[in-house]
Amino acid sequence: METGSSGPSFFPPLLRADSRRAYHKKEAEYLRSCLNRGNQEAGFHHLASRWAVKEATYKAFGNWRIDFREIRVDSQGRVPKLILEGAAAEKAEELKLAGKHVSISHDGDYAIAHVILEGPGS
Repeated sequence: METGSSGPSFFPPLLRADSRRAYHKKEAEYLRSCLNRGNQEAGFHHLASRWAVKEATYKAFGNWRIDFREIRVDSQGRVPKLILEGAAAEKAEELKLAGKHVSISHDGDYAIAHVILEGPGS
């Protein structure tokens, strides 16, 4: 059954190894757990909000290119935490970032994220 980008046909391609070019392995694992529980809507909202974080982080870095797979959110606590890995973490260290902040929100079919990267002396 084909129902568009938010329906059942949207999820299976995201689980293939060759199509996870933008999502961290932990994000894919969370999606699988949502699908295994039969909660596709939660999986869709999770990926949409994570995509918004990746876009906002990419733009916050400006001229420096970073790999989307190296950007993720730790939401174990009450406040989401922006996690950078690999070359993205190295670039953040090179830039001597004083802080990384992320805010995520979604309503219905829409997700938004704001990312603030604080430079040294901020």
